[in-house]
Parts: sequence; C-alpha cells; structure tokens
Amino acid sequence: MHIRKSFWNLRSVTMFIIFFFVTDMFLRPLRSYAQTVNEATGPAMLAFLFCSNYFLKMIMLSIIYYYSNVPFMEKDRQYYFLRLGRTRFCLHNLFYIMASGIILSLLLWLISFLDMASCIKFQNTWSKISRTLALTDAGDRILLHFSVPYQPLENFTPLQLCLYSLSITALCFMTIGIMMYALCLCFHKTVAVFTAGIVVMLPDIMKRATMYPFYFSPVSWMGCDTWRYGYDVTKPDIAYIFVGYFFLIFLFGTICIWRIRKTEYLFS
Repeated sequence: MHIRKSFWNLRSVTMFIIFFFVTDMFLRPLRSYAQTVNEATGPAMLAFLFCSNYFLKMIMLSIIYYYSNVPFMEKDRQYYFLRLGRTRFCLHNLFYIMASGIILSLLLWLISFLDMASCIKFQNTWSKISRTLALTDAGDRILLHFSVPYQPLENFTPLQLCLYSLSITALCFMTIGIMMYALCLCFHKTVAVFTAGIVVMLPDIMKRATMYPFYFSPVSWMGCDTWRYGYDVTKPDIAYIFVGYFFLIFLFGTICIWRIRKTEYLFS
C-alpha cells in the first residue's frame, strides 16, 4: 500500500505526460509513413528509439526529475521512518525505486504501443517497414528522428528485442534512482541530481572530447545499436550489460544501507 501510494502522485502524472509527448514526437513520422504505405509496423520500435541520443536524454532527464525527491523524507514519510527504523526504511525505499523502475519502463512501452495502435501488428517476424528503414534511406526521406540498425534484425526476433530492451530500460532506471539515493545520503540532494545529469550526458561528453564513443556509462547501454554483434569487442555484449547493471544496483544499494545506519539525521 505504501509503495502504491508513493507511485500514484502528481510526479507520476507528470512523467506520464512527458513520456507521451516525447514518444509521440518521435513516432509521429513513422506512424504517418506506415499509414501512407498501408503497412503494419512491429512491436519493437521503442527499442530503436533509444538509438536516438535526443530521445534517450529526454527520457533519462525525466527519470532524474522523478527521483529528485530523494531521500524520500516528505512529511507523510517521516511516520514510516519512525515506525520502521533506519534499515527497514532504507530497504523500503530501495524496493520502491526498483518497483517504480519496472513500472516506468512498462509505462513507456505501453505508451509506445498505444501511440502506434493504428498501424502496429504483434508478430514475431520483422515487418517490411522495419527492414526498409534498416536497409534504405527511407528514414531520412520521412524525417525520422531515430535510426533502425540492421544488426538487431539479424540477431534477434521482435519479441526477444522487446524483452531485452524492456529489461535493460528498467535496470537503467533502477540504477539511476539508487545511485541518486546513495549520493544524497552521502552528500546532498544537489550532488545526486548533478551527478546523475553528468552520467546521462557522459557518452556525448566523452565522444566530443575524444572523438571516440565510450560505453562504460550505464545510460549508453540502452540503445540496441551499442550492443556487441559479432566480434566487435569495443561494444558491451548482453551478458556484460546485465552483470554491470546488477553490480551497480548492488553496490549503490549496499552504500545506501551502510550510510543510513551511520548518519545521525536525515534531511531533504
């Protein structure tokens, strides 16, 4: 009940509105193109949206906004803090971050399905539109704001790509939220928000500074164009990505529990 009450609030409604308008802005050209050629698209288009730096930044900055109320010490939560104690209160907050990460990821995918409802077909084979966008310059001609790389089409079915992308999206949301919680407990809310912003912008910062893409930021693992296909060892593979997310969640979660036991008081 406490988790449900924490999630359904004005902040969540704001996130829904942001997700809807950002997703619709990027999918509108594809929807118009599908209706023009009278062809259906597949269910995995959101996975390709994360190949766009602008879409990825807008989504991740909205996630930072969602978790910007760390360390979750509003007036209605001080009662739970006193009743549960420090450790259990921290564990409840960690569970809330993980649960909300899954819910936000599912919400984002649901919005993409609803936005493309008029021209989407749920099948486990790649649609003609997906292959056309991957193999031709049709995306540039219709002013599509994201690319459709061909490697995922060769290595995954639409269902597999959806499951991988959905899981990675949820894990990335959790990682950012738990990292912000740990930094807020160790330093201050401002440090948590600023550091999370740096992590989101880090792939572009490193690329501009060195003219070479680096994939050690957890945010850079979300786009299916950055996954390893074949023998390209410069990119992380699926196993590395999942191990990396679980390690970061465990690390920052342990820091949260250790710090909340040591601190003398909490402030928001």
